Amino acid sequence: AMKKVRSTYYRKISKFKRKLDHGYVYTKSIGKNYYKLVEGYGPDWIKSDTLTKGDYLVYPIVKDIRDVEVIKISDYVHGNYFLEDGVIKCTNSFYDNETYENVIKEYNELPVRGRMKFLADKYDLSISNVYHWANEGQKTRNDIHEFKNEIKVEEDFMRLLGYYLAEGSGVGDHQIRFTFNTRELSYINDVKSLLRKIFGVEPNKDIVIGSCTNVCVSSRLIMDLFRNLLGKKATEKCLPQWFLYLPLDKQKQLI
Repeated sequence: AMKKVRSTYYRKISKFKRKLDHGYVYTKSIGKNYYKLVEGYGPDWIKSDTLTKGDYLVYPIVKDIRDVEVIKISDYVHGNYFLEDGVIKCTNSFYDNETYENVIKEYNELPVRGRMKFLADKYDLSISNVYHWANEGQKTRNDIHEFKNEIKVEEDFMRLLGYYLAEGSGVGDHQIRFTFNTRELSYINDVKSLLRKIFGVEPNKDIVIGSCTNVCVSSRLIMDLFRNLLGKKATEKCLPQWFLYLPLDKQKQLI
């Protein structure tokens, strides 16, 4: 650390010139007529219980380069996923057709009172699932996304991660959104292109709210990957430590 001893202000036009030795921390211009001299000592090993507000912590600049060429989705997602021959997909992202058909059949046979809760408990569903199925507002899906388990850590992937850090967020447990001003067409189109290129998925229809355009993609696998790699909400965003050692060209795309 560097221990701050005192701060003193001097007039720039004063005949008195402060003699600086190796113990000063820094000088700073304050407006037109004054400058500030912060005096102290260090850097040195200083006991933490002697540090006070205004002292400076010192840390090394990372200069090592340790490239990472690929990451595996399976290392960053948790839950019921199916991995075989280098391909990963959800096993329970959407309910199977048999469950859907049983719920519809029993819903029509049971007494009206309490049937939605009974079926929700029996098949481990939410009541809203039962309601939407019974009212034909929602059906099961067979187009569950499959992805190659390995993703190349290239400049395109790093740029997509950068977009997520800056403008991305998780919605529920199955969707991510990238929110831009509607006029930022180059960013909007770039994100869509990267999602198609890296994951082979087609983004959802844009959600426009006021002057904001939300680029959305619905996939629990992608959601889990981004959430566990970089965080879900603004207050949770972070970088894995190995990002610090990537080649500068890759870091540049992220930034």
